[in-house]
Amino acid sequence: MTAIANAMAESFVDTFKTELIKDRVWQTRSQVELAVLEYVDWFNNRRLHESLGDIPPVEFEAEWAAVKNGLEEEPQSAKTAQDQTADESTQLVSLGSTK
Repeated sequence: MTAIANAMAESFVDTFKTELIKDRVWQTRSQVELAVLEYVDWFNNRRLHESLGDIPPVEFEAEWAAVKNGLEEEPQSAKTAQDQTADESTQLVSLGSTK
């Protein structure tokens, strides 16, 4: 498990460096701190995640919490992109087979 956690952390740090740090210059330490806080907020709360149905992780987690607490049925966004593609393929086959 430690190797997996390390790989995930290394992947995030690499992405962070590529997207935020590389080729940028800040005038003050405060500017860097603010940029890091904004990036982490975006990464954790607002970025659209394709494997979650193109919704932000925080929204996906809120939907699952509601499902877990019995407040609603399984959210549509819980389908993976692969499931959605399979559904679309089935619909296309169904449409093509009607004569």
